[in-house]
Amino acid sequence: MNESTKSKIFNLALLIFISVCTFFYVPIKGPVIAEEGINFGYMAQELFFRYGVIAIFALSMTLKAERSFKSPVLAALLIYILFISIFKGYGLEARRSILNIFAGILFLKTVFEYFNLRYLKTAGLFFLAVIALNLLWCYFQYHGIDPLYSDIHAGRTGLWDSLVGLMKLKVHLGVMAVLIAPFLYMLNPFLVILAIPLLIISKSSVSAFAFAASLGLITFFRIRKTVFFIMSAALAIAAGWYIFKFDMPEGQFFERFRVWLATLSLTLKGDPWFGAGLGGFAKLSLMVQPKPDDVPQTWIWAHNEYIQLFYECGLAFIVFCGVFIAGLFKDFLLFRKDRLAQVMFSGVFSVVVISAIQFPFHLARLAVICIFIIAVFMARIHDLKEGAA
Repeated sequence: MNESTKSKIFNLALLIFISVCTFFYVPIKGPVIAEEGINFGYMAQELFFRYGVIAIFALSMTLKAERSFKSPVLAALLIYILFISIFKGYGLEARRSILNIFAGILFLKTVFEYFNLRYLKTAGLFFLAVIALNLLWCYFQYHGIDPLYSDIHAGRTGLWDSLVGLMKLKVHLGVMAVLIAPFLYMLNPFLVILAIPLLIISKSSVSAFAFAASLGLITFFRIRKTVFFIMSAALAIAAGWYIFKFDMPEGQFFERFRVWLATLSLTLKGDPWFGAGLGGFAKLSLMVQPKPDDVPQTWIWAHNEYIQLFYECGLAFIVFCGVFIAGLFKDFLLFRKDRLAQVMFSGVFSVVVISAIQFPFHLARLAVICIFIIAVFMARIHDLKEGAA
């Protein structure tokens, strides 16, 4: 088998894995406590992600690398989480988090080194299929047909609440649509329209904002600045209206701030330098109540990746992440005139924004897209620096 054929197999296998990972779900048979069912679903997705990464890494070992991955920052980050775990404990959640972080960095390294950017259009087609499949599933759910998630629809009062696509939770449907949007734009700018119905269904203001910001970043470099600022003002007004009309009445918008302030306060009173340990946030059992008549919920995630990592891993971990993100922004500014870099960085920008109000890296089905976006952007920048673009 020649190198070209092996490369084709690897790239297609990689794209299949990412696509399936976005909706991989193992239903539980028989009666089960809701919280146990949710945790089982998350852990099943994480296992699929880890084993998939191992399989993709194994395939990459048969190929000649396109690039060489070097990241002292991520190397230091891995050593750091092992170091603090010695003092903060190797509990179940800590071990689970360490495995997930390692698998994520390994996936980033594998995609960066072996993904051929000539398959980006193919990636766009795969993601287009993911969007289409979720739209189709929403159509079935609208008509009361859902063999996959019928168990979780039983307690929902309205037909609108049953529209979750293949993501189980509607808010994640919107996040996925935002992350995939740059690839749709790359195929054809008009295809991003297909993401809008999923944003509407998700009723997520952060997804709507990230979607507008992502596309706005691309158009900033491609249209007259006067037109851009007029469009930006119109989008800002529309986003504000959406938050005031839909998100604020639901209660989630202000509940986040309450949880964030409580988490920051506990961090500063505890150990702001090294944190409480990986997985420590779930042990806080912070309760939220979106509406006065709603049943209180326990948030096992802070709905802000940066604040949660600050609580669990301390200031040093945040510094590592900040240096890594700053490097991505610096690279984009250096090659901001490259059209492919513009599109891919718009995805990176979405990841950064969404991470400030959601928890995409704690969900395997979303983390796989986030990591792929970052890896592809880094690969493009590397090729530009090496003059191989």
